[in-house]
Amino acid sequence: MSSRWEEPFERLTSLREAMQRLIDQSFIFAGRGGEGGAQSVPVNIFESGDTLVVTAPLPGVQEEDVEITARGNMLTIEARERADLKPGETGKRYLRHEWRYGPYQRTVELPYAVDATSAEATLGNGVLTVRLTKAPAERSHRISVRTVSGQPS
Repeated sequence: MSSRWEEPFERLTSLREAMQRLIDQSFIFAGRGGEGGAQSVPVNIFESGDTLVVTAPLPGVQEEDVEITARGNMLTIEARERADLKPGETGKRYLRHEWRYGPYQRTVELPYAVDATSAEATLGNGVLTVRLTKAPAERSHRISVRTVSGQPS
């Protein structure tokens, strides 16, 4: 028991503040894949005519640092980490550091198989745009059946 009189909501206020800090920290570190791991990249996927378009924010990333692979209906985006210090910059002491520069990684399932050979990707203003076309449908072919004598093996 406390020797001084406490306001009835004082403890609730402290609890609320602690919970808010916990929530804030959860969103700051969400999607990093563990300490030192790659951040999950949020994506938008939409169709424009016959083209499937995937966009993803990649702040601070240069073209040469991005690797994109497509196989079947899966698309993987990876980008290497860049330091946020400019060349020759020293003496920076962060008071709050919530914004990270990569590494980034995301594999998404696309709504259908795509033709990776015709894919195009651009990077501008920190946004990656990947344009893909639907893979040609596999042609079905008839399989002939023959009769064999004896038991099936």
